Amino acid sequence: MDFTGAALSSLQTVDREALDRARTTFDTVAADTDRIGWLSPRGSTPWAFAQCALFHDLVVLGQRDPSDPQVDEVSAGFASAVMIASGKPTLMVPWPGRFDILGRRVLVAWRPTRECARAVTAAIPWMRLARGVDLVSYSDAALQGLAPLKEYLQQHGIDAVVHDGGREHGDAPERLLSLAADLGSGLLVMGCWGHSRVHEWATGGMTRSVLASMTLPVLMVH
Repeated sequence: MDFTGAALSSLQTVDREALDRARTTFDTVAADTDRIGWLSPRGSTPWAFAQCALFHDLVVLGQRDPSDPQVDEVSAGFASAVMIASGKPTLMVPWPGRFDILGRRVLVAWRPTRECARAVTAAIPWMRLARGVDLVSYSDAALQGLAPLKEYLQQHGIDAVVHDGGREHGDAPERLLSLAADLGSGLLVMGCWGHSRVHEWATGGMTRSVLASMTLPVLMVH
C-alpha cells in the first residue's frame, strides 16, 4: 500500500474542505457589497499572492498556527514576503480568538520611517471610527518624536493619546503587545521591515517578533 500517496491525498482533501469553508464564510460576509471579491492566485508562492495584491486595497492574512500539522507547508516568512513584494496594507489576524469588531481602539507603534508613515495613512479610516487612538514609540526621545504624528492626526480629526514606550531594547515587541492588552486595543498599526538580516537586526526584529506572538489584529505596511 502506498502510504505516502494516501497521506498526500488526505491532506489535499483537508485543503479543499478548508478552502470551501473559507469561501462559504467569505460569500456570506460579502453578500451585501460588490466592493470586495474572491480571487485565487495562480500558485501559492508569496510572489503569486503579491501579484494579486497589486490590484486590491487591502490584503488579509492569517497568522501561522504552530499546532497545525500542515504549518510547514507555508514558509515562516510568507506574510512578510507578501507585504514586501506588494507594498499593500496587510491585515494580519491571529490564529487564536475571535475578532468580530475590528479597531474599536487603535494603537500605533511609531517609528519615523516610510513604512510607519504608510501604515498610519492606511489606518486613518479605522482611527476615525475608533473610540480611542493611542500612539507609542520606543526611543530616547519618544514623546518628542510622537508630537508631529499627534498633530498630523489632529488635522484628520483624530485625537490621539501619546505613550512613552521607553528605550528600544530586545523586549520591545513584548512590551508593545503588553501595552496593547492594557489599553484594550483592538488593532495594532505598524510598519513592516525585512529588507535584509542587517536591516531586521537594526530595527530590533519587531516585525518578526510581533508576527510570531501577536494577540490582536495587526495592520502592517512595507
